[in-house]
Amino acid sequence: MDQQKFLRERRNKMKKTSVLLFIAACCLILVPMSFAVELVDCGKAPAGYCSMKEVEGKKVVSFGGGAAMYSPGGYHEILSAYGLELADCDKAPAGYCSMKEVEGKKVVSFGTAPIAYSPASFDKILSAYK
Repeated sequence: MDQQKFLRERRNKMKKTSVLLFIAACCLILVPMSFAVELVDCGKAPAGYCSMKEVEGKKVVSFGGGAAMYSPGGYHEILSAYGLELADCDKAPAGYCSMKEVEGKKVVSFGTAPIAYSPASFDKILSAYK
């Protein structure tokens, strides 16, 4: 009886160890594929969003301290400051942007009223960028 209990406990420990090793292997594979978006140009962001200074030869970014609502155009400026480009207006929520063709060129216009987006809507906005 004691030997069966010992073998059962050992099998359970081996299963747990195998699962942990599998999770660790997955993390090692997926981590190099992840990416981060970095601020590229504060000058493209709306006034008060951020400022960039050079301190001892390094660029130092400081951000505005208060919460703020931005218009869709303001959100576009912020995302552009991070190096993202609008790829597809149709993926964004209604009212965020519209694309028209003027004299053979595509012209994008953005809403001008400040608005707060839900997480689902903001996910749609991010999916419209590349």
